Amino acid sequence: MPEKSGDKKIERIALRYQPNNTRAIDASGVILPYLRSRHIEVEILHADPEPCVIHPHNSDEISILNRIDLIISLGGDGTFLSTSRLASRRAIPVFGVYLGGLGFLTEVPLANALKGLDQVLKGDFQIEERLMIETELGYNDSKATYVAFNDIVFHRISLHRMVVIEVFIDRHPVVSYEADGLIVSTPTGSTAYSLSSGGSILWPDLEALIITPISPHTLSSRPLIVPADKVIEVRCPVANKSEISVMLDGQLSCSYNYPIAFNIRKSATTAKLIRLGEKRFGDILREKLSWGRGFR
Repeated sequence: MPEKSGDKKIERIALRYQPNNTRAIDASGVILPYLRSRHIEVEILHADPEPCVIHPHNSDEISILNRIDLIISLGGDGTFLSTSRLASRRAIPVFGVYLGGLGFLTEVPLANALKGLDQVLKGDFQIEERLMIETELGYNDSKATYVAFNDIVFHRISLHRMVVIEVFIDRHPVVSYEADGLIVSTPTGSTAYSLSSGGSILWPDLEALIITPISPHTLSSRPLIVPADKVIEVRCPVANKSEISVMLDGQLSCSYNYPIAFNIRKSATTAKLIRLGEKRFGDILREKLSWGRGFR
């Protein structure tokens, strides 16, 4: 359920967008002077324009996070995902302005951005917390914990063979999939890659995770919905003798040789989404997925 905005006054805001997105640059040219006219201090953060490999946390970004109250994400759902991961490090709420496309996660279209921001600056909004998941990924010879808002995906790299993926729940073996890969998704991510792979849609405030095989070899292989407090261990046995990619939110990735084993768990951090008024999830599904329209 959304929480009230609280009494904290918003004085410092960061705009975050892809530096090669001309629509985002044009949008920032409208939003930036508006914020400054309201005596808001503004920082600029640039999103990565393409999916990238895992890298150390950026100290300059952390420095900006330490002095802002809100981030405005300018772009689509991809920019919003990476912004939410970044903001979760300091529990900073994110206001999404979408610039075309589906806009499943973002709050308002560009045409309503200034009106929405006026509402936000007046404190007339709610903060909706969304569950995130985490795992440890290696970078060079070190490991660090990384969070995902939508999902963590394990996928074969070789085009010539499937992978065998063993799933353990709280250290107990549950299922072994022969498939192209596996998706461990949050309720938010249940409408993303997991849905296109045959997974169920989970309500956003449900404390659960969904495990969805990608193109499984057997018809008995089905998605699993488990409580969010369970630790999901994903193993790939050495017999495959190949590589597998591990990707967070379709954006951050690493490649590993077999054998591999990863623990995925509910993160202590959450994504904080700015919401303007009441918006029912069922209405979002009907709008974004075109449910309820006749086939003619």
